[in-house]
Amino acid sequence: RKSPVAKVKGEKYAEITGLAPDVRNYFEIVPAEGKSVIVAERHVNFDGIVNFRDLGGYETADGQRVKWGQVFRSGHLARATDKDRSLFRRMEIKMICDFRSPGEIKAQPNWLPEDGSIKYLQMPIVHGEFDPVAAMQSLQKGDISWLTEDFIIDRYIKKIDNFPKLWGEFFQHLSDPQNRPLVF
Repeated sequence: RKSPVAKVKGEKYAEITGLAPDVRNYFEIVPAEGKSVIVAERHVNFDGIVNFRDLGGYETADGQRVKWGQVFRSGHLARATDKDRSLFRRMEIKMICDFRSPGEIKAQPNWLPEDGSIKYLQMPIVHGEFDPVAAMQSLQKGDISWLTEDFIIDRYIKKIDNFPKLWGEFFQHLSDPQNRPLVF
């Protein structure tokens, strides 16, 4: 904040180069007038961990913003590379909530630090009639006939409606600052 990386006047953007690729960078945009805002790349650049995103920066109903670097969503961590593990440690993640089924976890177990520094909770959202492992195998074979918009919407609604206790537990963990940064 004392040494701006760029000053822009009369332009709509600034290109920042030379940043270390294995560090999360956050920037404060300070307009000449008005309130400043913190921004960052939402996608976290891992090699083997897919769909890892920072949920910070979203505006709330009362005009505040979700704090960056505290809540992340991700695919499984089974393919974490050494580089990924290094960045993950620097992010100081304190808790992982895993919503996958036992079969999914067995098929692709998460990488977790061996020192026990991260709390890991298995919070499976299991649909009795739906087997995620079989569904993935079907997709890998190119069978997408069952994957309709209605199917996806129905699955998401069931994930909410059928697991109120699990969601309550999840939000209790999320609301405790000692559990953040948190990945689900």
